[in-house]
Amino acid sequence: SPLDPSSKDNGIARTFISTTDDLKQLLLNRNFILITLINFLIMLGDYQYFVTSALFSLKLFNAHLSEAGFISGLMVVGCFIGRFFTGNLINLLGPKKTLIIGAVSTLLSTLCSLVAFNLVIFGFERFWFGFSIGMLSTATGTIIAYCLNASMQGFGISIFSLSTALSLALGPFIALEVYQNFGVSTVDVEVNVLCALGLMACFLIKNPPHLAKANTSFFKISNYIDFRVLKFATTALIIPIGYGCISAYLAAMCEERQIADAAGLFFLVGAFVTILSRPVFGRLFDKFGENLVMYPAIIFASLSLLILAMANSAFLVVISAIFHGLGLSNFQSSGQALALKLVDRSRYAQATSTFFMLWDFSLGITPSIFGLIAHYWGFAVMFEVLALIVFLGAVLYYFVHGKDHPLKKRLFKAQASKL
Repeated sequence: SPLDPSSKDNGIARTFISTTDDLKQLLLNRNFILITLINFLIMLGDYQYFVTSALFSLKLFNAHLSEAGFISGLMVVGCFIGRFFTGNLINLLGPKKTLIIGAVSTLLSTLCSLVAFNLVIFGFERFWFGFSIGMLSTATGTIIAYCLNASMQGFGISIFSLSTALSLALGPFIALEVYQNFGVSTVDVEVNVLCALGLMACFLIKNPPHLAKANTSFFKISNYIDFRVLKFATTALIIPIGYGCISAYLAAMCEERQIADAAGLFFLVGAFVTILSRPVFGRLFDKFGENLVMYPAIIFASLSLLILAMANSAFLVVISAIFHGLGLSNFQSSGQALALKLVDRSRYAQATSTFFMLWDFSLGITPSIFGLIAHYWGFAVMFEVLALIVFLGAVLYYFVHGKDHPLKKRLFKAQASKL
């Protein structure tokens, strides 16, 4: 819970104690641990496929660069569609059944990857996999939201999202290493094993939250999205565009610049910084409000892209990864927490779905659009344009949300006086 500004205790000590108590509470929550584990296993497979889809299209099927970006985008578009339907499906079936259906569908789609012998089948499999990931991740995000008290949603979601950060660190690194040493088929087998383990863990969840099922019409748009979240979530169309192109083209760009090993290093370093920074950003979100987190996160994300445009060495790629970990990764977790903050508890599924639908839509369409810029003018120009657009995203955030939600000034001043 927020600190009492009138307290005479040391602010840093109280913050540390509060954070430790909250962390203990999370670690004693069975469903929180299971959902975090499921998210880690499935996202570990997801990021392996996401970062290699364009590369595999180029290497296995001799696809054009824009076609490779389109295949990578299909996976995220599928995720967008899966999220759209899942908000209402959770109300109809409940979060656990929806989670199991998503896990089963994910495993079936990865099994299909074993027989993807041409670009069409490969694209269909990636779309199906993305659709299944959209279902599953919306269900996990909804269950996690109900596991948390309102006063610690920023911190709790930041801890939960560390599972995504860890999978982001290991997934691309593992995928590229396994591909380079053992080939595509081994990557497919390994992802199948991860999805099977995630499915088994779903059956261990006990007493999931019960949601009202009174209104589950398939023709009412508010059962799928939340319009209170939609205005803020427009920022999720802008801020992630850089990561969509990083995931699709970083490996190819690093090969072109003769620093191929730096691609896996980017994801590894970026996720390590995310793991260190997310609990801090989450605590700042809870105590001082979202603006103290969102503006720096957007600026850091823009700097990451600008540095990547100039990166001709592994060192600069690592510097870019540091800003990426501080920027986009914390915007994602804080954005999810803010979406929940804008709605009643009964609308958590729709709030989660709305924010991540726009996030996924952005990731899905940007590789094919900006791949054309890379094709005609090069990767440097592409990342420079992306950096400018993301920077302007801070202006968009100000108008759609930030200007009406100032910092918790009284609390901020009280804390600053104790430092």
